Amino acid sequence: MFNLGRRILAPGKNGTLIVLNLIFLAGFCSPFLLQAEMILAAQDKEEKEQLAQLYKQRGDHLVSRDNYKEAAQAYIMALSLARDSFSLEERIELATYISWGGKLKAAAEELQFVLAQQPANLKARLHLARILSWMGRYEEALNEVNRILSLHPQNQEALLIKANLRRWRGELEKAKSLYQSLLEEEENFEARLGLIYTYLYLGQRKPAINHFKLLKPQNAYEEKEIERLAIAMAREIDHSFDAQAFYYTDEDENESYFYPLNFTFWLSNWRFDFNFQHREARDRRRQVSSEDFFLKTYFRPRHFLGLGAGAGFLQFSNGRAKDFLTWNLKADIVTSSTKAGFNLSRQGFTETAQLIRNEIRFVNFNLYLSQKITDRFSFWTDFTQRNYSDNNYSHGFQLALIYRLHLYQPSFNLGYRNRYLNFKCQTYSGYFDPDVYLSHQIFTTFYTESSRFFLYFEPYAGYQSYRRYEQKITNWIGGGTFSFGWIISRNFLLEIRAEGGNFSLATATGWRYCLLGLRLFISL
Repeated sequence: MFNLGRRILAPGKNGTLIVLNLIFLAGFCSPFLLQAEMILAAQDKEEKEQLAQLYKQRGDHLVSRDNYKEAAQAYIMALSLARDSFSLEERIELATYISWGGKLKAAAEELQFVLAQQPANLKARLHLARILSWMGRYEEALNEVNRILSLHPQNQEALLIKANLRRWRGELEKAKSLYQSLLEEEENFEARLGLIYTYLYLGQRKPAINHFKLLKPQNAYEEKEIERLAIAMAREIDHSFDAQAFYYTDEDENESYFYPLNFTFWLSNWRFDFNFQHREARDRRRQVSSEDFFLKTYFRPRHFLGLGAGAGFLQFSNGRAKDFLTWNLKADIVTSSTKAGFNLSRQGFTETAQLIRNEIRFVNFNLYLSQKITDRFSFWTDFTQRNYSDNNYSHGFQLALIYRLHLYQPSFNLGYRNRYLNFKCQTYSGYFDPDVYLSHQIFTTFYTESSRFFLYFEPYAGYQSYRRYEQKITNWIGGGTFSFGWIISRNFLLEIRAEGGNFSLATATGWRYCLLGLRLFISL
């Protein structure tokens, strides 16, 4: 028996192949062992091809169980070991499964290898365009699509990819036209899905609802897509109730609890919001409260133009109740790469007990512009002017430059932000009113979501300088914003929020602060 064992495991081609198969079987229980030891066992081209086939078999087994994430790893190993041992059709199929497993870069590279060998391969070029669009590399994807359409102008898959690209780049009217032309040819689940999302972004509620009723899922994937769309529609166009609760504190011993409530309802494509907020605020010397009632509406008479208005009243209660009228007017223009608008409003400060006690109100005028330069680079800027009820005045400017480091999920951006603000004088009314305030910040934003959860995080760091009460102040600043949400169902969303830092313009008072909150969103 001992000699038989020695013969089986003896060095040589057959012995090595037996070892490969034994390790492969063990690898089903331990994938990392499979990867490390099988590569060590492979000695020549034939053995590598044998090992590549074993990896492919493992990937096929995982695909049959809908485990595309691990299957992608197995297929990547198979291709890296012996790419040429697979036919071009097999490599396209493996690249497709690799992309479904979330390994978009590896899938795109494999399809590019295929096209280098066979440039006219339509299937490979179509899926390459699709993957590049998923990666946010829209310009490259559009080039691939246009190359296909130059030879096959009626190719439905290429036209669908192009419609999706138009939508994701904000070219909504062009996207809508393409989706409609596809649906005129034949029923297409993906085209109707894209058309509904386009209507959502355009604020056209009625056609979005009408087309949603026409969706007919044929498989588990399409059922999942309908579920995701239903959640998006619940957030954007359903009648809804939004209840929040926050706790605020700062280093000047200000504290407040406030409870914003919002009810949203629709009349055709007109959106109406009724807001109510109650706040209890206190400091070392006083305890006061405020109530804010506001009704506003917004609609888009044209796909590029939005108009809004609102009115309400703000009640300060500090031993006696006093009401003040509040209002808002706004308009915005949206194109594929630009968003610009203005906002004119009358509001009041309610952040702290001192501000409520002093009954500080202000008229705010804001102009803003957001511009996408490329798929990765954009900027945002605004100008703000305020007139205060205590005979003060301010004007400010902001500029933010944003670079998208990661173009698809999870999204990761890096940015620079500059703020300038100047007041006529210091009034000792309780709000932050500096002379020649200037700050520079570096910030990042991170966002990821799944079918049930989402996470957002935005840390920042920089420095600020200003003069106030005849003192020149310069200091380093840092802080951030965090939120985590649980999508309980289509109709219910729960979110926790946290915010804090020593950036003086983050609050009305300018102090180092902390804000904690809880939100419950219910679509009706």
